[in-house]
Amino acid sequence: MTSAILSKVKERYAQALRDYLTGKGEEALRQAYEIGREAVAEGVTLLDMAAIHREAWLRFLGAAGPSEKDGAAFDFLAETLSPFEMIQRGYRDAVASLRR
Repeated sequence: MTSAILSKVKERYAQALRDYLTGKGEEALRQAYEIGREAVAEGVTLLDMAAIHREAWLRFLGAAGPSEKDGAAFDFLAETLSPFEMIQRGYRDAVASLRR
């Protein structure tokens, strides 16, 4: 994976997170899912996504520090990571089926 791919994901993620935390709701969550799906396809790791989330969250907070939006930011991260979980779950299910 290239730094250009990570840069693209970082920018899209930061904008979608900002949209979600400023009230754009379901549309921003849909964007989160798509970002996660595309990140999986590009080979972005879960650790990369966690670092991207942290960077975007700190950019959003700026000098304000933590706020009541902490929980919403976590919900956003969870939605973005859901494609990773679905792929891992599918892999585990397939391995279990082969073992049977």
